[in-house]
Amino acid sequence: MGQSPEVELPAARPVRSPARPRRPAGGPFLALSNWRVTSRLIALIAIPTMMGLLLGGLRVGAAASTASGFGQVRQMALLAQQVTGLAQALEDERDFTAGYIAAGRPDTKFAQLQGQYRVTDGWAAQVQRMASGIGASYPVQTQDKAAVVLARLADLPGLRAVAAVGAVPDTSPLITEYSATISELIAFNDEVAQDSANPALADTVRTLDALSRMKDDASLQRGILYAALVERQFDLGTPQALTTAQTQQASDETAFQTSATAPQESLFDTTVATPSMDQNQVLESLMVDSGTTQVANVTPGQWYTSMSDTIGRMRNVESQLAASVVAQSQVLQQGAQRSAVLTGILSLALLLTVLIATFIVARSMVRPLRTLRSDALEIASVRLPQKVSEISDAEEPPDSVDVMPVSVHSIDEIGQVARAFDQVHREAVRLAGNEAMLRGSMNAMFVSLSRRSQSLLERLVRLIDSLEQSEDDPGRLSNLFTMDHLVTRMRRHSENLLVLAGHEPARKRAEPLALTDMVRAAASEIQQYNRVVLNIQPGMAVSGQSVNDIVHLLAEIIENATLFSSNDSQVHVSGHSLDSGGILIEVTDSGIGVPP
Repeated sequence: MGQSPEVELPAARPVRSPARPRRPAGGPFLALSNWRVTSRLIALIAIPTMMGLLLGGLRVGAAASTASGFGQVRQMALLAQQVTGLAQALEDERDFTAGYIAAGRPDTKFAQLQGQYRVTDGWAAQVQRMASGIGASYPVQTQDKAAVVLARLADLPGLRAVAAVGAVPDTSPLITEYSATISELIAFNDEVAQDSANPALADTVRTLDALSRMKDDASLQRGILYAALVERQFDLGTPQALTTAQTQQASDETAFQTSATAPQESLFDTTVATPSMDQNQVLESLMVDSGTTQVANVTPGQWYTSMSDTIGRMRNVESQLAASVVAQSQVLQQGAQRSAVLTGILSLALLLTVLIATFIVARSMVRPLRTLRSDALEIASVRLPQKVSEISDAEEPPDSVDVMPVSVHSIDEIGQVARAFDQVHREAVRLAGNEAMLRGSMNAMFVSLSRRSQSLLERLVRLIDSLEQSEDDPGRLSNLFTMDHLVTRMRRHSENLLVLAGHEPARKRAEPLALTDMVRAAASEIQQYNRVVLNIQPGMAVSGQSVNDIVHLLAEIIENATLFSSNDSQVHVSGHSLDSGGILIEVTDSGIGVPP
């Protein structure tokens, strides 16, 4: 018994795994509508975040700038505290220098004057060190005034040299130069509150400025009268200078009272307003009115000491006011620093809160979208084809449609899309079931037609066979043979209905059949069987259970060869064994062929 022929079947198309949808051919890549939802949500989060960072940074920068400005105010306040000390030292040096020149520059007083020089130099060194730190970050006006102060201090050794060598005949020029330097120092203190924008600090600075000028006026009167008492006479311009100083002191006192708070004014009254101050003013007015120092029963030393006590009390109040300016500026700086830190913390906390809230909302959208996308691709690529295949292979399609829903259970728009897709899925499965039912009905119809035709054809074959056995006329016998051939072809076509319906042919063989007979049987089932030329290797057979299927297949192939070739050409069918044990059957025609 020969082996059945090997039949190569086309490879089944593999089921593709869910893949990322291809980007539509139309539309630019950078078009916003072509971005992924995640990218658009990231952009939606990133843009407000950047704006928040920008605005928060500007707000923190403004607060930091304010803190830096108050830091400069504090540095200026500390410098002003040193400047008031330097101004006091220069006032003492000026007044003592006036007495030294009026006394004729004795060596004993020069030693005392050098001691005052050292005190002044100590204050000047501190002022120079701190004033040198005023750089480009400070206002231009402040830089200019600091430069003037440094220049005045640089000229101080030359002024002292002039006083020491006796190049100046009287005290007026020296007093004028010293007073100009002191005025520049006091004017520098006005810069403390220029950039603070704080009314309380500005009022305190104005009060300090008025007190410093009032103290300088009192010190100037001390120096002028001290020199006059030493000389025991008034120079030509001395009464006018005293009158001007008195008038200026009264004006500065009015300015002090205008800007000073009640506690500051009370501090001044309790500290400075003493009986000795009133006595000094009476004594000074008496000498100015008389135009001579002879009416005063007081020595130069007594006058200097009495006025120095009053000036020292003013200096005490001035030191407290300067310390108050430093304290206020420090409070402002610390407040600005705390504000900057608090602004930064609040901005960061607000930004983080917004980011967290935005991230939570975005995730609540992205996660169901990803789930919807994944389930939709799986349904389209795997689950729906499998379900359709199961329904198609089932003998009886199910009555009810049961599909696994998409794993999105929210009631928002995304959940509604998921439910709509579930409905589409169910509808597709339902249509597949209907198609399977329709296909089953058609198969049943084909089978019914085939079975009915088969039975009639079998009866017709038996009838023709009986007629052939009893017929002797060659013409009629030929017609009966032609009718038998037509019936054979009709039986093959009827069996085709069974093939289309997916059923096995009714005819089966149990015993093997020679390959030559099998090919002849196949050729006998076509119309133009006389065009078939056989060249079959003898000694080969096919198992009985495969004979009818192979005969049916060969009949279809050979008939195609005759249909798609010229009617006057031959179709050659050859068959031989293979080394692998199978049988190779070749059908060759000389026709025009068919498209692939």
